Amino acid sequence: MANDLFVHHAVSGGVERSGPFKSINQAIQRACALLRRDGPTAIVSIRNNGHVIMDGNEVRKRCEAEH
Repeated sequence: MANDLFVHHAVSGGVERSGPFKSINQAIQRACALLRRDGPTAIVSIRNNGHVIMDGNEVRKRCEAEH
């Protein structure tokens, strides 16, 4: 669906994709959980139809602001 958001998470050997999420807040919560789990070297972005909605730096700032 056009409105579905996905969290892309860089891991060794490729990229994992979580979702779909219907809201940006749901996607951010998942992205923050991945960052907490995998630490500061994790690369996480939020995308819609292959377009980056929030890049890794934006996601990290948002997660830090919420804690």
